[in-house]
Amino acid sequence: MPVPLPAPFRAATRRSRLIADDAGLHWTSASGRTRSWAHGPDGPATARILSGARARGAAGLPAGPLLIVGDAAERPLLVVPADDWSAEPLTPRRGDPLRGTALRPLVETLGLAVLPVGDGDAARAAAAAPVARARPRWTGWHAAGTTVGALALAVGVGLGIARGESTAWAAVGLLGLVVLLAFGAGPMAAGLIGERRTAGGWAAELRPAAGRRRLLVAHRGSGTEIGIREVDGVERWLAVGDHEAAVAGVRSTPATVELVDAGGEVLQTLHAARWVPDRTARQGLERVCAEAGLPLRAVDGRNHVADLGSDLPSVGATWPRLLPRTDLLLWIGGAFAAFNGAALLRGADGAVQHWLGVGYLGVALVSLLLWLGVRRS
Repeated sequence: MPVPLPAPFRAATRRSRLIADDAGLHWTSASGRTRSWAHGPDGPATARILSGARARGAAGLPAGPLLIVGDAAERPLLVVPADDWSAEPLTPRRGDPLRGTALRPLVETLGLAVLPVGDGDAARAAAAAPVARARPRWTGWHAAGTTVGALALAVGVGLGIARGESTAWAAVGLLGLVVLLAFGAGPMAAGLIGERRTAGGWAAELRPAAGRRRLLVAHRGSGTEIGIREVDGVERWLAVGDHEAAVAGVRSTPATVELVDAGGEVLQTLHAARWVPDRTARQGLERVCAEAGLPLRAVDGRNHVADLGSDLPSVGATWPRLLPRTDLLLWIGGAFAAFNGAALLRGADGAVQHWLGVGYLGVALVSLLLWLGVRRS
């Protein structure tokens, strides 16, 4: 089970959830904020789709296409970016704009017909509604931390080591490197450290054709468990059984595969388009369920709770454009630290430079271990 993560990484590693049921529509943001709208005149009664071109022209709205859920008077309640909740990259299509996204079962559960946005006033009104983003977003603290760390590293390397002018600048470079890695790879590192890791030994697995995500079954001394390994190597495990918070069955709809407990509550949602796109993958899912001793039941996807948000890209999938990806950032940071540490130790002129060199090499070792953790398939 996950352990509490330190700030500022906690918000970045949380997952948004979007749930539709008999009571109405419920949204939990990545920061933990929860909003609910009950069925009725002031609840979800209309669904409009705003194209990407029109969304870009409306101030305050993310890039489209956007699903705008409104009340009976068509006042926007929630704006949902379709790209965020899609199992596959969206491509321009004629007809159903939500095809291939997890939003299709959501609007079907709410009993809403999706229509195009009528006019520009509706788009402007939507800009004032909350936006249900699925993917964790980098906060201002993350951006500021990576910027400060990168600048301090550049200055420290340039003045403290390359020109050999001051030991103090070498210390600045080491501090900047630590800050850069903490803010740049911290959310991923916290997930790797906070979740249980396995080195193999599982009894069965389901692996989508593309990527390194896996659905795993393991038999342990405490019982059978089923886990989901993300692309960045983080694993989340759920017990199998009839006790609280345990997986008691698997429910398959045309859009999703759901791991549910004994009461039917969804514990984990998987996009069918990503995990079981064809008959071969479906047979793999059947083998996983048989190995775990879980019943697999197919339903038509109508008139049941649509719980979205647990099969979303992990924090490593949402990355600032100017910052190298997690594995590349760790590789570059480790290489810089190893080079700087060796240079300082070679020319050490006292205990301070000696310990600075050891510090750089320590950072290089940690970066290497995290890089190996990310790269492990």
